[in-house]
Amino acid sequence: MKNAICLLLFCLLLQGCFGYKNFDTKNKSYVSGQYYKIKQDKKFEKVKFLKSDSANLMVLRHGKEKIIPIADVKAVKVRKFSVVKTALIYPALIAAGTVFIFTGLSL
Repeated sequence: MKNAICLLLFCLLLQGCFGYKNFDTKNKSYVSGQYYKIKQDKKFEKVKFLKSDSANLMVLRHGKEKIIPIADVKAVKVRKFSVVKTALIYPALIAAGTVFIFTGLSL
């Protein structure tokens, strides 16, 4: 039981403070330096946007520049800071971990 709780706390602790939300490319423009998830075929790729021209997006993926044709982009999600994850989940995890450590040590 303790191992399961430790595993659950560890997995939740590894979650980031950021989430991705859908991005409407027709009404908004890309921001240089912003992180996006871009779907080309069936998978989303996490990339950092560098610049674009009329037909291509230049992004940074795994430290390498990559050119993506705009016609191949199926969906785009933009990275947003999540106040809920930061303000609620982390203090709750710290409190639960502290209680778990102190009750586990007293047994």
